Amino acid sequence: MQRLHYKIYSRKERLAESGMPIFAYFGIVIACIMLPVFLSGCSSVTSAAKSSSSAVFQEHITAEQTKGEFITASFLAAKGDYWAAIDYYRRVFKKDPGNAAVSYFMAKAFSALDVSDSAMVYSEKAVSLNPDNLYYLKLLAGTSHRLKEYRRAAEILTRVNTLEPGNPENLAHLALEYLSSEQPEKALDVFQDMLRLDPENEHTQAQVLLLEIKLRHYQEAIGTLTELIGAGDEKEKLRLTLGELYLQTGQRDLAVAAFRDLVKDDPLFVPAWLALFEVSVQAGDQRVFISDLHGFYMTGGINVQNKIDLAELFLVRSVHDSTYVDPCKAMMSSLEKYYPGESSVYVLKASASMQQKKPLQAITELKHALSLDASNFEAWEGLVSAYIVQNELTAARQALMQAKSKVQGNRTRLLMLEGYLLYHVGETKKAVVVLEKALSTKDAKKEKMLYLQASVNLALCFDRLGTPEKSIRIYETILLLDPENALAMNNFAYILSEQGSQLDRAKKLALSAVAKDPESMVYLDTLGWVYYKLGEYEKAEKVLEKAVEKKQVDPEIMHHLIKVYEKLGYTEKKRVLQEKIGNMKKP
Repeated sequence: MQRLHYKIYSRKERLAESGMPIFAYFGIVIACIMLPVFLSGCSSVTSAAKSSSSAVFQEHITAEQTKGEFITASFLAAKGDYWAAIDYYRRVFKKDPGNAAVSYFMAKAFSALDVSDSAMVYSEKAVSLNPDNLYYLKLLAGTSHRLKEYRRAAEILTRVNTLEPGNPENLAHLALEYLSSEQPEKALDVFQDMLRLDPENEHTQAQVLLLEIKLRHYQEAIGTLTELIGAGDEKEKLRLTLGELYLQTGQRDLAVAAFRDLVKDDPLFVPAWLALFEVSVQAGDQRVFISDLHGFYMTGGINVQNKIDLAELFLVRSVHDSTYVDPCKAMMSSLEKYYPGESSVYVLKASASMQQKKPLQAITELKHALSLDASNFEAWEGLVSAYIVQNELTAARQALMQAKSKVQGNRTRLLMLEGYLLYHVGETKKAVVVLEKALSTKDAKKEKMLYLQASVNLALCFDRLGTPEKSIRIYETILLLDPENALAMNNFAYILSEQGSQLDRAKKLALSAVAKDPESMVYLDTLGWVYYKLGEYEKAEKVLEKAVEKKQVDPEIMHHLIKVYEKLGYTEKKRVLQEKIGNMKKP
């Protein structure tokens, strides 16, 4: 089942989140191209430029022609002409296949060309001939990493660290190979070795902290974090994380004390207020929550939009967690009390009313918002949307016309709103023209969310016009830009199920959509319908029955379930559901 999605995207400041820096792994690059470096880096070869010490070199490359070919290869490689260099290295290799250095430089050239398979072959050859050469081992480790053989790279780097103990760079590479190969415990051990070498290194401390948290070594993480707070620059975020760790270890009083100290030291640090609210909400302590909320709203210097954003966050959470319902209501009431002249407060209240399936109440609140600020575009968007939900399409048209006259700028969003309205009034071809115009604007091209929103609506128009192939192309594009877009996944899956094609892909898409929003009636319906098309009727029954349990269920979902009951031979269940549909139709 598809639903036209029209979400109001406003310019909101995001709440600050605590975070730690992480090392970037750039690969292991061994700079040893030129012949002099080759000669100094190989235990069996000395500088050919010094005749007095050329005896060892002569043992392996005795012919003057061979030495000349090697020198030519080295200079070609230095100039970046790797394929030509490889040709000369191969000539030398044929004459002297037991020379580890030749294999190494062949591997280097292939690595520079990003021909990793060949680089691996010659790297392995070099290491097999000279197992203790650090240059050879590091190149082999780097090549293994490029081929995503992370465990092997870690094994090689372990050998490197044995031969060259205490080298911080080698240890860092080894730790990151352990991370890449999903061996966090071993990575943590290596980072701790690095800390013993350099106890003041904040980057290493941060890595240790991240892994301790990931592995749930919370008590150890508290100790690491305490040290970081003493040395770090971003102490507020670190102190916030410390409070969160106290919560994880069940030390609630210490957590609350940490958050309150943060608020006391910096009343404008909004994440600390949020943490305090979370603690009292989870504890069910409404009295403390209201007291802290009063302190938050009374704090001067905090942008009113930040306060609205926080209430909006609680509104979103209240959809799936009833714990947040009463705190959200308290926030709304407090906002109205402290900011009665703020238009955006009533837009938020209208959002809550729409969430509660109260469009008439939302219309009243949106009209009030517009009486305070007639240029509030979010209020106009909400008003048009609420009228559409109420099927008051004439009023929706009038509101759109007023928005065009009252709002300066926002051309793209006005076009999107108009396309949305035209779709609902049945003027689908006009909606296509308007939405395509919206997608061609500079704003849509610059702002990903606007582009995705208009694209989804356009895809639905094409589907209604009987050209699902155009919709499919749009959904493909959307998922390339936003692979986690649950709405696109759902709608794409439904189209494929209706076509009866690529049903395995439809199933994968539908499952992904449901995983992102397990309570969505629409997403559950799509998944159930895909199961039906695949002949997996028991699974379809289970999913569709869950969808039917939702409030204000769409009759189409019930018809889908009836078809499943027919396939399973559940005559009585089918009869009961048909009666329910009949009762829904009665005035």
